[in-house]
Amino acid sequence: MQVQSTTARVLDIREIQFLFFDFLSLKDLRVYALASKASYDAVKDFFRRYYGIDTILGRFFPKDSIPRFREAQRITGTLIGGSVALQFFARLNFYHSDLDLYVHGLFADKLVAALTNMDCVALKQEEKDDNEIRKLLRLQQQYATPCILQILDFVTPVGRKVQVVITGTRPVHAILQYHSTTVMNFISGDYAYALYGQETLQDGLALYSRSASLRTIQLAKAKYEHRGWRTVGSEAEAQALQVFVPSSRAVGDEDTWIMRLGHANPGDATVRDATWDLVYNLAGDGHIFPL
Repeated sequence: MQVQSTTARVLDIREIQFLFFDFLSLKDLRVYALASKASYDAVKDFFRRYYGIDTILGRFFPKDSIPRFREAQRITGTLIGGSVALQFFARLNFYHSDLDLYVHGLFADKLVAALTNMDCVALKQEEKDDNEIRKLLRLQQQYATPCILQILDFVTPVGRKVQVVITGTRPVHAILQYHSTTVMNFISGDYAYALYGQETLQDGLALYSRSASLRTIQLAKAKYEHRGWRTVGSEAEAQALQVFVPSSRAVGDEDTWIMRLGHANPGDATVRDATWDLVYNLAGDGHIFPL
């Protein structure tokens, strides 16, 4: 009885700690973990619960299908992008959001086969409304180059939507060409990356690339400002805040926030050699150019 009582008290304390941790950013949690062995253990438990990749994938797939999806993701080099990657890092849940999977055209058939074997049902073209039919053209307009070859839609056994975005270049290039820094986050088979972690996750700031169309920027800005991200509108504002410094960057550099997922393979070479430049034009508008 004494052992059970002690265990219950420990669990209660941990739950109280988790309530406190929920108010801390990812960076704050890492600092807190350095305070002591007890703090480290508490944060480790928190990460295990709230930063487990299975937790967010469980919104889209039955539990027993997740290992099969993860294996297919590693084999095909598929990246999880869009708002789901942002939700993973920020510990948020945007209800009714889709799971966006970016895969190179060479490996798309293998990913589609894996999804089909997991009882995901492909949506036929005639089952889509006009907005869905035109989505490919709209998505291509969101990128600096037309790197999107095709988009396939699936519904999972739990009723959630998965979009397979087939690229003609490496999937990471599609992420780098997106409309804003807010969604320049992605999850590979072994790691999660936030390319502008300080600005996006710590400061709550967003920079929109003028490489995207004006309409795309307007729609994205309205959506993410509603979700709490403040827009940095010019180079002068970025300088005043000391954020979004014009520079040449690479995935995995010192400014990238990286989270290892379980017993990850070292390197992740398929994405870590990707580079880009952040520059401003004479009007002070930001541009992000993959190299």
